[in-house]
Amino acid sequence: MLLVLSAEHRAHLGCLPRAGGAALGELGRLALEQLRRGAAPRACESAANF
Repeated sequence: MLLVLSAEHRAHLGCLPRAGGAALGELGRLALEQLRRGAAPRACESAANF
């Protein structure tokens, strides 16, 4: 699958390498859960505080 990102999207994603493995794993888990079940505001709030 080819993913094409704009310069703005790439700039937003630039912080991910500094976030650390645990944070990236949690964001990935939340993304998959959101795709399966829909948005869960409480889970997103807790991830933002991670």
